[in-house]
Parts: sequence; C-alpha cells; structure tokens
Amino acid sequence: MILFYGTYPITFSGDTGTFHCPRCGAGKPYEIRNWTRFFHLYWIPLIPYKWGSFLECKGCKATWDEKIRNYDPEAERAAFHAKFESAMLQAMIAMAEADGHIDQKEMQVIAEIMKQLSGADHSVGEVRAAIAADNSRTLRKVLRGVVDDLNEDGKEMVVKSLYFVADADNGVSKEERAKILDAGKILAIKPDRMEALLVELETE
Repeated sequence: MILFYGTYPITFSGDTGTFHCPRCGAGKPYEIRNWTRFFHLYWIPLIPYKWGSFLECKGCKATWDEKIRNYDPEAERAAFHAKFESAMLQAMIAMAEADGHIDQKEMQVIAEIMKQLSGADHSVGEVRAAIAADNSRTLRKVLRGVVDDLNEDGKEMVVKSLYFVADADNGVSKEERAKILDAGKILAIKPDRMEALLVELETE
C-alpha cells in the first residue's frame, strides 16, 4: 500500500488597509495573510503544527513582517534629527568643557551651529541651560550613542562642529586637538582622513 503524506501550508486572508511600502511607496494597499502548516495524508490536512502571518503589498506583491504597518519614515526621520541635534549639543558642550571652563564665545558658537542644524533660533541662554541640566556628559558617552546612526558626512559634521567650538577661545590647543582626534576614533573615522580633515580646518 502506498501512503501519500507530507506537509503543506494553507493561507487565509485577513485584515486589509494601507501602509508605506518600502519598495513602492506610501499609501499602498495591503492584506494580512494568515497561514497554517498542516501534516497531511492523501492531501487531506489533518494536524496543524505551525502557523503565522505576513503582510502582502497589493501593489508590488512583496511580503513583509506585520510590524511594517507601523513604519512611518517621516516620524523616523524626525526622531533621528531630534536625537542627532541633542547629541550634537551635548558633544559640543563636552568639547567646550575640556579646559574646565566654558566662555561666552564658545556658547555663541554652539548656539549658532545648533541654529544651522535645526533651522530654529538657539540662544546662548538655551545653551547655558543645557550645560546646567546635565553634569554627567562625556564626549565618549555622547558620541557612542549616535555613531551607529551616522554616515560619513554626518561623522565629519560632528568633527567640524567640535573643532569650531574648540577654536572659539583663542585657537585649538594641543589637548583639544587630541580630544578631537579621540572623537574621530569613537566615530570610526579612518586616522588618515581625520588628519586630512583637521589640516583642512586649520588652513581655512
């Protein structure tokens, strides 16, 4: 007697709606597909032993984890910019604190860089308030919190900002230069690129 047995999945339609498809864009219709894998005998499903679900884009037919319904690229970009701006502020303050004192010129440079980053006005008073609000910052701690989120241009922007802050009070000292080089290491910028970047900044 020949027995025909094995396993196969059966899919069922579920919820529908619209989402931002990473492949074909926003506002695309989707359908949740629920599936159950059965042990079968003579192609008759008998015992369910595994199940799950996935999301199918009805535009490009790509399939995704259901969690992608919550994917909002605009919200993610806004969250990243907020995180980056906060890290930049704290990093520049940590740089200014390197010599044990933050003067008015350094705070003015920090406020101006923050204005360029955010497009909104930042006052010296806001910088002073940020200084007073946190005494636990270190440059290493701040940069390690964002290094994985930055591309090469973003990393170099950080280095340039640190340099401008260090240069605000009568030039960059030997100790400050070493601290900027250390920041480059934390940001995983190649040593030769860091040296070239500092030379560019020093000759501007």
